[in-house]
Amino acid sequence: DKWHIVALYGASPEEVWGSEFDSSGAEFLGVLANIGAAVTVCHFLPIRTHILWVVPFIGTVMAAWSMFFIGSTVPSAVPRILMLVATICFFSWMGARRYEIQLRTRWRAVKQASE
Repeated sequence: DKWHIVALYGASPEEVWGSEFDSSGAEFLGVLANIGAAVTVCHFLPIRTHILWVVPFIGTVMAAWSMFFIGSTVPSAVPRILMLVATICFFSWMGARRYEIQLRTRWRAVKQASE
């Protein structure tokens, strides 16, 4: 987003983009994209959960990195935002794990019934 790119280079977004630049939604759109990607990957891609944990973990680490090292549009909300991202990513992974266990149990039952 425009806010983090400019802040990464050490400039003020208002100086670069002008005084009418509104940065209030920039960070939250990034957080929503992160959460959406984690939920999509965890629930719709057939990846084993012993490998799948990497995706939400990297998403959470990248969100934390950008908020702590680049800066945040709303510094007072950083702990709550990161806790929200980590919680949703964790529960998405747990949901995928439970679904994998359920499928494996069903597969074993079908395999035993056919023998």
